[in-house]
Amino acid sequence: MVFPERLKELREQKCLSMAMLANNIGVSDAAICKWENGNSEPKASNIKILADFFEVSADYLVGLESDTGIKKYSAPVKKEMPAPTLSQDEHELLDIYHALEREYKAQILEYARYFATRRGIKIKKS
Repeated sequence: MVFPERLKELREQKCLSMAMLANNIGVSDAAICKWENGNSEPKASNIKILADFFEVSADYLVGLESDTGIKKYSAPVKKEMPAPTLSQDEHELLDIYHALEREYKAQILEYARYFATRRGIKIKKS
């Protein structure tokens, strides 16, 4: 019963009531309540909406991926692109980011998106 727990955790991290989350994703608050209590499961389309809304993977939501990003099933290994060379400031920023709790990471991302938008910078969504 991973999905109900993760949904509730993500909703509470954003300080949202069930009704607020329901309004944001276009479902009833009763649906959110049933999902969190494990009385029903969302359709795949709602899992996708929830994953996009919370900026997590659908695999994470349904328990196929741990919070560290490790998949719990085997998949073909993809060739990775070489990582770009980072400046000392970029390394420091990443070190700080990685040390923070999830809620603070979310706030940092919100600030970064805000500043990027203000500067007209378009960011690719992963």
